[in-house]
Amino acid sequence: MSLAWGLFFFCFATMVLIFIYSDIFTPMDRPFYINIGYTIMVLGALIFTFNAEREIGHKYHIFSLILLGAFTLLIVDFVVFIIPPFYLTLVSWVPFVVILLIYLIKVVTTIKEYRSKMYSFFIGFLIFGAGYVISTDSFQIIDFLPRLIGDISIIIGICLISLVFVGLPSLKEMDWSKKINTLLILHKSGSCVCDYDFKKRSDEQALAKKEYFAGGLIGVSQLVTEMIKNMNDEKYSRLEVVDHQDKQIIFAYGEYLIAALVTDEYLQILRKKLYRLIREIELLYGDRLSAGESKLTQLKPVEKIITEIFS
Repeated sequence: MSLAWGLFFFCFATMVLIFIYSDIFTPMDRPFYINIGYTIMVLGALIFTFNAEREIGHKYHIFSLILLGAFTLLIVDFVVFIIPPFYLTLVSWVPFVVILLIYLIKVVTTIKEYRSKMYSFFIGFLIFGAGYVISTDSFQIIDFLPRLIGDISIIIGICLISLVFVGLPSLKEMDWSKKINTLLILHKSGSCVCDYDFKKRSDEQALAKKEYFAGGLIGVSQLVTEMIKNMNDEKYSRLEVVDHQDKQIIFAYGEYLIAALVTDEYLQILRKKLYRLIREIELLYGDRLSAGESKLTQLKPVEKIITEIFS
């Protein structure tokens, strides 16, 4: 998706450069160069849409086919004038925007931590679209002023959109809920606060799982206990992730607690969720934890916080 975004903006920039070249050096041949620019723009949208549909799992690539049709008509326009290229390009924005919205909605509904980033995207995209429209020939009434305003708006819009995609997770992180297994929360004293199983299992499966992970969890507990002893050492670097058999154990640290999450695969979003979990538990039980109390398993709100964050 990063490559698809890069190609889309590269094609857009190429279109703008072709327009500038035509305006300055070949004003008589401007319609021809406009057609080239719009064709390259639609090609960029087609590349992005195809990759987005493939990542999301659309089998028939309907939006890509619509853009392919628009791209083909723009090619034909070089020989036989059918529809003004501006209108074909304008129509091409519809499937592009729709597939983009589907992609973003899927991200924010699956990973709540990135929901706030969408405000920047929508504002940026509106400014970007407005700038694109203002910079077209239809608005060139007062000299170069509309083109200048449109170009500045486009740059501002792209900057706001870019902020969204800095740190946005890959699509594989959307399946994070299928990869988590067991959560272990320990107090800095070394005692276990909570042992939570994310998999819904029957009693027999739960017993088998417990026997399977028993040694591993004991090992994790011992490892964390050793970490706790060294936490006050300035030279000590905190362990972030450990491979254990076919699993990975992700660690997160708070003022009083350490969380260890057993998962099938390391994902950045899981670390974010672990730190959020520790913050909320310490905010709720900070007084008890600071006093050395670690038997929070009897308090249902702990499990409620876990299920809320990892829902």
